[in-house]
Amino acid sequence: LILKVLNPTNLVVRQIFIYLTLAGSAWGIADFIWCMASPKRRAKNSIIDKILVLPIAITMIALDIICLVQGIEESLDLHRIVIGILFCYMSLDYGFQAIYHYHHPVPTLLEAISESEKEKESGPTPIEEGAPEALPEDRPLPAEPEKKEGE
Repeated sequence: LILKVLNPTNLVVRQIFIYLTLAGSAWGIADFIWCMASPKRRAKNSIIDKILVLPIAITMIALDIICLVQGIEESLDLHRIVIGILFCYMSLDYGFQAIYHYHHPVPTLLEAISESEKEKESGPTPIEEGAPEALPEDRPLPAEPEKKEGE
């Protein structure tokens, strides 16, 4: 029964995959629009990342609409070819992003690093050092366990 459900030839599984990729692609386009429309979000994200992922989202929406209109069985070969091409594009895209962001870090990462450096400059708190004066005055120190005579 499990193999029958997980079988890629199952039409229900293919239909679910199409709707999931359709929703994910719509989210990719919405995220790009949100990044371009919001000055706060634009300042914290890399626009080039959003632009490079946009062709994947547009292609997947077009492919999903074609698959839904033609039917899953008729467009199976097209779906397999386009998904393979998109995986190749994604690997090139993420490889480029890794190299690019090594030289030009994302603004959010730079902000997090500067906050971390500010915390280090302020010095450790008594709680971090484990000093007894860090305990509240009204809470007594834990008592040592009593030793039995035979120990």
